[in-house]
Amino acid sequence: RAPAAAAVERAQQLGSVLGCVATIGACGAMIEQTVEHLSTRVQFGAALATFQALRHRVVDMYVAYENARGLVRDQVLLHARAPDARQVALTRLYVQGVGRSLADATIQMHGGMGMSQETLAARLAMHALMTGLRYGDRSDCLEWLVSGVVEEAMAEPVAAVFVSEN
Repeated sequence: RAPAAAAVERAQQLGSVLGCVATIGACGAMIEQTVEHLSTRVQFGAALATFQALRHRVVDMYVAYENARGLVRDQVLLHARAPDARQVALTRLYVQGVGRSLADATIQMHGGMGMSQETLAARLAMHALMTGLRYGDRSDCLEWLVSGVVEEAMAEPVAAVFVSEN
């Protein structure tokens, strides 16, 4: 590989890791905003935070966030020592899905699509969605994974095994 192509690939991987960090940061802030909103918003004479279905949804958001945060933390530490393009692509695919899911849940719990775009929660949701498009989207990640598998397969010697029926 040419040195320029290798440098571009390393920059792409680092950008992907940093995009995951930005998405996770936005997800954590979205959860904080959602908990605050549910605690202060009153409907039917009770705070929204008292509704069990909403509480379960926030817990689901938090569990997804913590799983993704741990994965990204490990990826940052791994990338500093020995970058692995396959692990970066897999982490990015997972974090993009979590970011989208948490953005959707945040928007719904803040009033749905009719919520004001000026709210911090809406801006955080947009940020989480957009960081998934920087340095390559989902299809780019899948292409990186496939090309890596093809390169590995072509690099290994093909061992033909013939079994005699006699």
